[in-house]
Amino acid sequence: MKKLGITIIIIVIVFGFQRTAWTAVIRVPVDYPIIMDAIFAAEDGDEVIISPGTYYENKIKFSFKTITIRSIDPDDPDIVASTIIDGQQMGPVFNLFTGVGNDAVISGLTIRNGWAEVTQFISHRLCR
Repeated sequence: MKKLGITIIIIVIVFGFQRTAWTAVIRVPVDYPIIMDAIFAAEDGDEVIISPGTYYENKIKFSFKTITIRSIDPDDPDIVASTIIDGQQMGPVFNLFTGVGNDAVISGLTIRNGWAEVTQFISHRLCR
């Protein structure tokens, strides 16, 4: 019985370490219709990948997660230009005052008709 208990503990420890290495790719709008819903579903280390299109959203928050929010190809200027988050002049598109993990990333998106509210502390490392 003692060997079985040790084996179970080892399995749990190994599974726990493997879980931290798993990352999910959550696609907008394929998996979730809006960016904020995808962020709610994400866990630390996950990527929220946004397909080209125009998304009318405001006050997108990271919800205390270290995740990446990006277009399908942040290095392609045509993809970046066609992956638009439109704030409709209704306030900030991203609200980055609180709840952003140290390694969170926003990349390859066009923000229009809005802005990002960013603290000085995180602004130098978040947008890439």
